[in-house]
Amino acid sequence: MPMNLLYRLAILIASLVSLLTITPGLYITFPEAGATVNGIVEIRGSIPETNFDYATISYAYDGSDGANWFQIAKINSPVQDVVLAKWDTTTITDGTYQLKLSVTTTNGLVNEVIVKQITVRNYTYIVTTSLPVGGPEKTSIPLLSSETAEVKQPTPLPTNPAAADSVQLKISMVTGIVVAAMMLTLLFLYSILRKFRTR
Repeated sequence: MPMNLLYRLAILIASLVSLLTITPGLYITFPEAGATVNGIVEIRGSIPETNFDYATISYAYDGSDGANWFQIAKINSPVQDVVLAKWDTTTITDGTYQLKLSVTTTNGLVNEVIVKQITVRNYTYIVTTSLPVGGPEKTSIPLLSSETAEVKQPTPLPTNPAAADSVQLKISMVTGIVVAAMMLTLLFLYSILRKFRTR
């Protein structure tokens, strides 16, 4: 049996076992364990009417101890086989997550169902390549003796009008120094003239 088939079989068995151990009528039908989702995901399922107070749908990173559950939605009425909530997976990083549907009853009990191994894949892609059974085909296109292969050259970049070479930089520096010296000289002469006027 291929490994993928064994993995799917194990998930199916785990889902069946979890369905047998939860409250009848309390389940998530989509997404299933092992599903890969992206974008806005419609979480579908059912919530039983018996002693219903309220329900919440939450998610957590799969593999965590479950202490960090983030609420997606609160549900105030029992429902059967409908969209329970919409989960915007674009707001979280790609990875493997788990969903929890918790129902709090009027007598204070909490019943819950958890679906594990939900892969969120919005920003990463699995690149798969498949080769023909005989391996990759090799093809060659023979050139006739009179044909020559044209070698294409890249388009040259235009000159940068803001570029300055070392000569232009030296001229700019000298000009700046001369202007600064002239300004200081004028300031010095002004202060001397002002001294003579005050006397």
